[in-house]
Amino acid sequence: MRWRFPTAVLLIWSMMLVGGGMLAFIWSSSNPANAAQVVGTVVGVLMLVGGGVTATWRWAGVAVEKLKAKADARTAETAARVAVVDRLARGAQSGLLPLMGNVALETLGVRRPRHGADGSDRQLAYTRRHRMDSFLHAALTEHVFVLVHGPSAAGKSRSVAEAARTLFGKLRVLVPQIEPNALQLMFESDTITPGAIVWLDDLDRHIDSGVTAAILERIISIDDVRVIATLRSAAYEQIRPAGALRTPGRDVLDLIPHQALVPFEEWDQSDRDEASRQGHARRGGAGPPPPSNAAAARWRTRSSVPRAPWPPARCRRPNPQDPDPPRVRTPAAHPYARREPR
Repeated sequence: MRWRFPTAVLLIWSMMLVGGGMLAFIWSSSNPANAAQVVGTVVGVLMLVGGGVTATWRWAGVAVEKLKAKADARTAETAARVAVVDRLARGAQSGLLPLMGNVALETLGVRRPRHGADGSDRQLAYTRRHRMDSFLHAALTEHVFVLVHGPSAAGKSRSVAEAARTLFGKLRVLVPQIEPNALQLMFESDTITPGAIVWLDDLDRHIDSGVTAAILERIISIDDVRVIATLRSAAYEQIRPAGALRTPGRDVLDLIPHQALVPFEEWDQSDRDEASRQGHARRGGAGPPPPSNAAAARWRTRSSVPRAPWPPARCRRPNPQDPDPPRVRTPAAHPYARREPR
């Protein structure tokens, strides 16, 4: 609503003029020689005061309108930012990024097990990798851009997530969706604040979605911002620096120091022994856990071959060379069944 000059001010100003005129008239009656000078002085003063009041009131109205317009613009900008964050950041709610210590493992790209020992699909307790965990803690502490590369479904995301939770549990984490220019839009909306963690699971997929070395370089230049990424071995072999060949994504890997390129190692024997003691050892460290007693009982029951309801002679496949009479092979007869002749 536009700020308008109110009628009340005009009425007050008119009353001041009338009152001033009456005072001037009374004063001039007692001193006729200076009557004209007194009336002129009083009217001039009232005109100046009224003009000042009018100008001040209108200036205040313009200032209030500008302040309101700025507030509306900030509100619209905040609403647009919240919409961008909720749409492009996994795990975000009302424009607020989740804490690293509270974010769901699935949000970070950790796969759910196919089935647990109790038949559920919830995440299993983490089993430490003695050598690997030490390497991850050192790399994440010393470098602002860390890439962990290794075999697919070997546990990279889980191990890196556990290390990041231990080190940066109270920091905000941004997990961008795999959408074109998602990370750039998040950067332009000022979502990445100092101290945030940018999580890029399967870095090659983010590169295909528009993540470039230029945007990552601007992100890691923000105070205390860290970029943590994972990459499958096959994808790493395709985009890693190889001589003079400039493969897509090589400029991204060029940003990462050699010490921050962490090759992921499989479980060693001590890790497997620890997993066995925790009760969820998987076949060779990668397969599903052994079935429960109920699952084993179902498997034994299903493995038994049921008895055929028909004699073997009636279940054999018809031979095209068999000289049976035509009336035996009717269109209604099943192709794998034999009808008895009438």
